[in-house]
Amino acid sequence: MAIKLGEVLANEKTKLTYGGGSMGLMGSMATSTYVKGSLVLGIIPRVFKENAQCGPTIGKELPIWSISKQLEIMYDIADALPYQKVLVH
Repeated sequence: MAIKLGEVLANEKTKLTYGGGSMGLMGSMATSTYVKGSLVLGIIPRVFKENAQCGPTIGKELPIWSISKQLEIMYDIADALPYQKVLVH
């Protein structure tokens, strides 16, 4: 389903803004959107990138310092905004 959603976004010429990385459903959606020719921007907290917890970002990458800043930027610029609630222990 994530791959199909990415294809639909690309067919509609939608720019995708997501939380970065290439793992899981959001990574699959970002990959299929990018492969089909749409712009993809991954806004990723540096702590995830530095700890290699997310895989390489698809498309362009904007590393930032905090999750709150990540969400602020994503809400401001996104045409499409997938969001997955993550519980951190």
